[in-house]
Amino acid sequence: MPAAKAVAGKEIDTFLGFKFITSNRLNSDGTSRQVVAWAQDGMALAIGAEPSARITERDDKSYSTQIYYSATFGATRLQEEMVVEIACNE
Repeated sequence: MPAAKAVAGKEIDTFLGFKFITSNRLNSDGTSRQVVAWAQDGMALAIGAEPSARITERDDKSYSTQIYYSATFGATRLQEEMVVEIACNE
């Protein structure tokens, strides 16, 4: 089976050192889809504040359980050459 079919059929998730992640949130300019690739060392993730969680009851909703969770995250490129965007024809 060709590699492209195996990737599309979700039979493999790594190929030539790349880990493939399925996403429906990639940009398109109408003729091609912008796909991104990066080396892990070229990216950084920061946690802005400690996550906050609360579980309470709502008396106005027949004492249903209400769950609240809040967190702040951010990511950025550390090294420009380790992050690339590739235009792929569909």
